[in-house]
Amino acid sequence: HIAADQRALQAHRVREMSSLVAALREVVVSIGSEMTTFNDGLERSTGRFDAISTLEDPAEIKRQLLKELAFLKEMTVRRRQAWEETSRRLNERIASLEQQLEASQAEASTDPLTEVNNRRVFERTCEEWVRMPRASFALGLMDVDDLKPVNDTYGHDAGDRVLRYVAQTLARFLGPDDVVARIGGDEFAVLAKDQTLAQAEKRFREILAALGDPADTSLERPDHMPGVSCGVAEFSAGDTPKTLAKRADDALYEAKRLGKNRVVARPAPFIRDYLK
Repeated sequence: HIAADQRALQAHRVREMSSLVAALREVVVSIGSEMTTFNDGLERSTGRFDAISTLEDPAEIKRQLLKELAFLKEMTVRRRQAWEETSRRLNERIASLEQQLEASQAEASTDPLTEVNNRRVFERTCEEWVRMPRASFALGLMDVDDLKPVNDTYGHDAGDRVLRYVAQTLARFLGPDDVVARIGGDEFAVLAKDQTLAQAEKRFREILAALGDPADTSLERPDHMPGVSCGVAEFSAGDTPKTLAKRADDALYEAKRLGKNRVVARPAPFIRDYLK
């Protein structure tokens, strides 16, 4: 099911890129055609000027010159009109290309099912945040408990509704600077900016409480909503994306081991040593 979604998205991106290439080719051909027409007209006019220079009758020279000047004036007017039309069409095509590029960029960074960020965005953002001076953020890894039985019993549409509900709930509880991403079939990652471990743990407990509350009518709740487990780790000096993700993943594993549908926070090693 997930593989089919990815193949469909890839095919759509290929069509988008083909459309962009065709539009750019049209722009190049249009400009080239206009320049060729103009240059051909100038070459013909130059030839006629050469012929005029061989005439001896002043009256005939004057008549031919006036005729040629009238031709050049008319060609200039036609050229300006043609270029204005070309410019208009180019502006329309450029606007269309910009819209297609924006859409393609959005699709390249968005999970098609849940409409939150995809794994690529999560990994890129985590890399950026780790390198920031005085970085302060927490990472939460979330896994939907027992989604497979929901898919097997009620169908993949029911499972998809669960995933969309989790994504929407995360987006509702998190701030504009936080990053929510679906990083696997039933896995989500959250980068919570300017959050200590205690603050992030509290927030994720509130999220899990909302996900497990049948009376919460803020969003359309799925008929069959399983629990969600969460592991949280706070960025610490010296962390890499890999070491930070390892702590959060260890915490998630611990949440699963303790019975699922809960939050476990894993402090940095030196903090654990201090607490001992």
